[in-house]
Amino acid sequence: MAKGTPYSWSNRYWYTGTAVWWGNTTYRRADVPGAATNIGYSLKFFE
Repeated sequence: MAKGTPYSWSNRYWYTGTAVWWGNTTYRRADVPGAATNIGYSLKFFE
């Protein structure tokens, strides 16, 4: 949605593109309790 547009479903635009499912993605975080890294999955979108 364009900035400043009132939020509603009718004001949304639809985009088409492709998506890729990535495995073994390493997530890193700083200054958090617990593990600082995790390995998981991610979606990447292309327009």
